[in-house]
Parts: sequence; structure tokens; C-alpha cells
Amino acid sequence: MYTDLVQVTAIFAAFGGATFAIYFALNSSRIKHAKKLMGANLIRLWLAALTSPWFSALAIVLAKITDRDLGKGVGENNFSRWIVVAAIMLTVIQLTRMIYIFFQLAMIEVEEDVTTRRISDREIKIKRDHVS
Repeated sequence: MYTDLVQVTAIFAAFGGATFAIYFALNSSRIKHAKKLMGANLIRLWLAALTSPWFSALAIVLAKITDRDLGKGVGENNFSRWIVVAAIMLTVIQLTRMIYIFFQLAMIEVEEDVTTRRISDREIKIKRDHVS
């Protein structure tokens, strides 16, 4: 089970890396403005969300090494298993955060620009007064 959890955690970490790369590739004027406003804080938040799955994977590997199942079953107090539960919860929370951040950045691209003028759907007619 530990090996499967490490693989899932590594997949989440890879997903985080891909979204981080996409963030750096976005270069529209709105994203550039958002990067200027939130730049350092956003990168710190994103890096925290990126590194936590790797720490969780390391914690799961260490739990796999230290887990000594003596055949007592599920009811046994095994601290290693609680470390794995905490690591998986941390990974899920950080993945949720990362998806939320990515969604908010994507919405910057999609939202309507409030600085542009709205165009009427009515036809504009020009009336000319000719003096003869």
C-alpha cells in the first residue's frame, strides 16, 4: 500500500510542476499585471504547494521503512501509519490549493475586461441635413 501511495503523491507533485510551468508560460497583459501585483507572494504560495507532495512522498517512504507489522492487525498502535495518513491529507490539501490558484489565474484570462467600452447591438443611423 505504501508504494501505491508514493506513486499517487508523486503524480500530484508532477501535476503541480506542470501547472507551475503553465503559469510561467502565460504572458497575456492581464496575467502580466497579476504577476506584478502578486508576484512574490504567489510564487511562495505555489512553491509551498509544490514541495509538500515531495515531503509527503518522503514521509511515506520513511513510514514504509519503519513500519513493523507484527501481525497484530489494524487495531495496533502503529505510529508509521498515522504519519502516512497525515502526509496524504497534506497532499490532498495542497493539491486543492494548487487547483484553486490555477483556476483563479485561468479566470483572469477569461473574465471580461472592464476597461473596454461596451458595444451596443442597435444599429447606428446617421441623419444628414442637406441644405439645398
